[in-house]
Amino acid sequence: MASQTPRIAVLIPAYNAEKVIGNTLSSLEKNKEPHDIIIIDDGSSIPLESCVQPQDNLEIVRVPENSGVTKALNLGLTMILEQGYDYLARIDADDVASPDRLKMQLTFLDEHPEVGFVGSWGHFVSEEGKTVFHLHPPEDHDFIVKKLYYNNCFLHPSLMIRTSLLRNLGGYNEKYPSAEDYDILRRLSIHSKGANLPDYLINYMVSPSGISLSKRREQLFSRLKVQWSYRNWCSIHFYLGIAKTLCLGLMPYKTVTAIKKMRKEYQKR
Repeated sequence: MASQTPRIAVLIPAYNAEKVIGNTLSSLEKNKEPHDIIIIDDGSSIPLESCVQPQDNLEIVRVPENSGVTKALNLGLTMILEQGYDYLARIDADDVASPDRLKMQLTFLDEHPEVGFVGSWGHFVSEEGKTVFHLHPPEDHDFIVKKLYYNNCFLHPSLMIRTSLLRNLGGYNEKYPSAEDYDILRRLSIHSKGANLPDYLINYMVSPSGISLSKRREQLFSRLKVQWSYRNWCSIHFYLGIAKTLCLGLMPYKTVTAIKKMRKEYQKR
């Protein structure tokens, strides 16, 4: 790690990412804003340390057995809080950050002390590097709060979060597999304002096959549990969000896939 602690720590949970992690690290190297990188190697078949060039600002922590992304995130979060960074930035092991991502988000948070966490717009790209569609999550906090009743409206690997906020709220909740990011954003939005920068600061890798049927059911069930945990009897959006999740759970998988495909085609225009 760097001799002088920078303000930003980038957290990357990784599992069997030896073929893609290099692109992610190369994109972070182009970010001139000082930062450290912490990779949690979650029991990969090939240890990532043997696949990655050593860097002064890089630390790889290997977990002997795969324990899942939530535990990997919490392990990295604990390390970052202990080491005194001001901000935690997230990215996944197959994503690519724009060269000015860290600088833009750091500047925004410094200039807006009332905002505790910030994401960005993103390009969804295929394994061949082609843009599949664009994601434009809402920018305004009030609109974000409304949208969070329905689902996560942040691209989680694009987030930068104040560590002071995370220190007070705790880490990722293991009760919500496949929706741990949704839960922590609901908590963050209650205690602080959030924002998304209207700039494409991340290329997010998408699987050509999408999520499996079993994973989708787990995700929807966890989303429903999160929605119920943060229920607000006085908000119409609470009821509509629950209804939407239930409808998605009852809808045939082929129908959901067809709708997503239509939406992606529309967003590519």
